[in-house]
Amino acid sequence: MAVSNGPTGRRGANSQRGHATRRSSNNGRGATTPRKSASRHGTQKHRKSANRHDPTRTLEKEMLAELAATGTHTAATVNPPSVQTRVRANSDGTQTQANTNPAGSKARGPILAGVDEVGRGAIAGPVCVGIALVDETVPDTFPPGLRDSKMLSEKAREGLYSAVRAWPLAVEVGYASAATVDSLGIIGALRAAAADALAKLAARGYTPDAVLLDGTHNWWTTEPDALLEIGPILPAIPVRTVRKADADCAVVAAASIVAKVERDHVMVALAEQYPGYDWASNKGYGSAGHGAALSSLGVSPQHRVSWHLPGVRRNQHERN
Repeated sequence: MAVSNGPTGRRGANSQRGHATRRSSNNGRGATTPRKSASRHGTQKHRKSANRHDPTRTLEKEMLAELAATGTHTAATVNPPSVQTRVRANSDGTQTQANTNPAGSKARGPILAGVDEVGRGAIAGPVCVGIALVDETVPDTFPPGLRDSKMLSEKAREGLYSAVRAWPLAVEVGYASAATVDSLGIIGALRAAAADALAKLAARGYTPDAVLLDGTHNWWTTEPDALLEIGPILPAIPVRTVRKADADCAVVAAASIVAKVERDHVMVALAEQYPGYDWASNKGYGSAGHGAALSSLGVSPQHRVSWHLPGVRRNQHERN
């Protein structure tokens, strides 16, 4: 199975640390600026239009078949897919869960993990990694309306949440705090969040045999020749990166919706603890109101102080 590697050492981590917002370098100068702007706008319109289709399970099934044919999956017994688990996201990033059906066990075939991240570009709150698992027993028919979480309204995501959570073999969300983002960089924090989600899955008896990762950068795989690795070392299993996998692959879309909904709940709870930043609305991203609140209230313990924070001078980047 093809494994796509990316920069995961200190240099790779640092390149991802900084800025939650991008600034134009042209500032309207030069004849090429309008053409570049139009090109970018056109590309975004094309992508948005292209992402309105429903995801499929084609790539998932190809990867599962390849794992089964090569015999590379880990032999294990797990709770059957009929066991449903209700999960509530807590304000501190932890979760409370309880099985609603009696536990059992059965031998299984290979398990594929669909992985997506949420909150990477936020300036406050945790970064999250959703991991949804599928195997040959998961129904081909997924919940109607399932698609990339970014293409859905908050109301639509909330309406789909229960059905999407019940569809895969299992799904969990891992969290890495703002302080972890500051200490490890975004790549290390993504690994920490993924390790958190994997630990929750392992506690339920599930271990994936391969990963389908949204995006083009493989932050999961440890570089064998890296001088310094950042964050936890994740399982050395095959990883395939796919651009827009959250739009095209059902298992990744499921991971993206569950992670987005649960992180939103965390930010709403944090908004009650730290009023004034309007996190219930902006979810920790750098809105104009968020920047104004930073100017007047200063930096909270939930802000990523290593990032560019609007309305805050660099020498004021200390948590209250």
